[in-house]
Amino acid sequence: MTLPALVAAVAVLVGLSPVRVRAVVSAATGAVEHAPAQAALVERVGGVRAEALMLAIAVRESHLRVGVERCRVVGDQGRAVGLWQEHATGKTRDALCALGASAQARVALDHLAYCAGRSSSLEGIVACYAGRAEGHPIVADRAHLARELAGAP
Repeated sequence: MTLPALVAAVAVLVGLSPVRVRAVVSAATGAVEHAPAQAALVERVGGVRAEALMLAIAVRESHLRVGVERCRVVGDQGRAVGLWQEHATGKTRDALCALGASAQARVALDHLAYCAGRSSSLEGIVACYAGRAEGHPIVADRAHLARELAGAP
């Protein structure tokens, strides 16, 4: 899927303006450009573009809401912050909240690469990232959405 098509598909999915979606896509793309080896590992193991997987996770975790990005809304009893709902504390949490989508995307890609190094499939990466078993519905949903956004079967 081309970048404009990806933005349009996600905008329709979450009911947000393409401008907002483009900002998050830009953050994910920037993370991939910043760490191409990590992105390549995620793509090799998962079989989908790293940006598509990152967007699938952010869409389901935060619905790309600005309040979540800025940490005004948090999850998991306050432990999960940012668009990708990373568990962070102390200075790391403060930095993620202050620096916004770009920093959050880099941390999410680091986490996905860590998971890809311990997995043999897209479902394995998502399960590791989400802290769930591979057969869990959350894992299946995010893996399916990543494939859909990537234009893969």
